[in-house]
Amino acid sequence: MRLINSCKKTNIDPTGAVMIEDMARNLQPAAALGMRTVWLDSDIEWATQGADSDYVHYRADDLKGFLAAVAA
Repeated sequence: MRLINSCKKTNIDPTGAVMIEDMARNLQPAAALGMRTVWLDSDIEWATQGADSDYVHYRADDLKGFLAAVAA
């Protein structure tokens, strides 16, 4: 609910936005709103919960490298 309220307050269309998160399960609400999602890959057990779910669209182990590749 807070995510949709933030989008409305800032006039951001969720379908044109990306959420990057280090806890995979936190990406579920963003994907439900239509955002593309990026999970910052981790080997910490609590951060990996949901990592294989459909709501994780991309995985990155290096945020700087991921963003450079997307911008190229």
